[in-house]
Amino acid sequence: MKDFEFQELVKVRLYYPHRYHGVDKEGQPVYIKRLGNTHPGKLMNVTTIDRYLKYHVQEFEKALTEKFPACSVATKRRICSRTSILDVQGLDDEFE
Repeated sequence: MKDFEFQELVKVRLYYPHRYHGVDKEGQPVYIKRLGNTHPGKLMNVTTIDRYLKYHVQEFEKALTEKFPACSVATKRRICSRTSILDVQGLDDEFE
């Protein structure tokens, strides 16, 4: 996946907000998905499912080769997972 370029990332993040943000108290990277601000129809207008899946695979490969090792060095112990926050504020009431 190293050769894959996801040029539509800026637009994708508008319709599916997600990113890493710091580390938790155990030193694991924190990944936040703002599901309540997701717009699937608009998302599919700027990318395809295939490209979006390749992007996610590439991002997890980066986590395995860059983020987890950096966190391991910083904490002086092996870090091999992340903390995920799913922000559902704004989802329709049908999910409650």
